[in-house]
Amino acid sequence: MKTLAVSHVADTQNAETELIPVSLSANNITHNNAYRRLLEDDLIKHNLNFDPNLDEVNDTATKISKLLLDSIVLFDNHWVLVTEYELYIRNMKSIDDCAQDSFSRMYPSQVEVYEINKYEKGNAWVETVMFWDRFDLLVTGGLRGSYSDNMIVPFLGSAVKALKPTSYDDENKTTIILVKYENTDFIQNTRKLRQYNKAVAMQK
Repeated sequence: MKTLAVSHVADTQNAETELIPVSLSANNITHNNAYRRLLEDDLIKHNLNFDPNLDEVNDTATKISKLLLDSIVLFDNHWVLVTEYELYIRNMKSIDDCAQDSFSRMYPSQVEVYEINKYEKGNAWVETVMFWDRFDLLVTGGLRGSYSDNMIVPFLGSAVKALKPTSYDDENKTTIILVKYENTDFIQNTRKLRQYNKAVAMQK
């Protein structure tokens, strides 16, 4: 399994988009002509077989990460630029016994991104998770901001404070994702949220 981390690399592909958050372009973090909308067709050719083996999972993880790292996720009121995530494969203990079993969202054919509210011992936080096929991509690093101002908030780790007040029942979901025209270079490492009693906890 893979934890994937990159630093943003600006490029100058010619494109047309009005969706880039103003704060990112105004601060020269990215450029309007570097991104395009992610389409379901971009991922169809990477769909896993019904019973994939480890080589297929790793190969698919590499291919989708070239698309999804450095992507910009657009929620209704704010955005997230994803520079790092931890990758899990659901409901396949023989390949990834660190992943949680989950059938509630099944295996979407397009990338669905959720902000999931978490509460424990009086503390509240939000996790951003990208779901596609059997993959869970837990976002662990990047930039965040609101459309209402030019503030940019860097973060490292999966637990972040919500940008606006939320209740436990709130579910923030989007399928609007901007990806770069040129594939992103990245490195692979072990997951930060290691469970040392699990067989694959130290795999890359």
